[in-house]
Amino acid sequence: MSGALPGRNSRTAQRAPDAQVKGQKAKPKVKTPQAAANPAASGQAAERNNVAKTTILYTCSTKALGLAVIRLMETLPHRLTADVVGRQLLRAATSVGANYRAACRGQSPADVVAKLHVVLEEADETACRLELLTESGLASQDKVNGPMFEAHEIAAMTVASLNTLKSRYPRR
Repeated sequence: MSGALPGRNSRTAQRAPDAQVKGQKAKPKVKTPQAAANPAASGQAAERNNVAKTTILYTCSTKALGLAVIRLMETLPHRLTADVVGRQLLRAATSVGANYRAACRGQSPADVVAKLHVVLEEADETACRLELLTESGLASQDKVNGPMFEAHEIAAMTVASLNTLKSRYPRR
């Protein structure tokens, strides 16, 4: 009775209109009148699906960057310079994800563009701090390769998103 609707027993629970009954052939999908009249609507739906996939990928990348930097921080030597650069790196890397989340909740296209510029700036700062760690000898290149790749990927995706937004919503 776990799948039954509240207040009904399993025998009287109604079946969804498109549910297939055992032994019946599946009904072909029929386009709604709106989709038949407006083929662009299905294109818009596909675009929304692509945007959702990109958002998930972007969110996973920003979180992976933050987590990779947290793990890297644990391996740094306990010296003043490593602490200073490491804390700056940690702030920059974790703010990439936070600022991307803020951009997803932007109030207008201009607001989203402004917040994505912050994401780009923080991703670039993260890459800069990672370079400083390797060139100063505080971290090995092997340990920095993963976070560096993520930072560059996020920067590239952000630039592409900014270009798309700017082409769709030109300034007046």
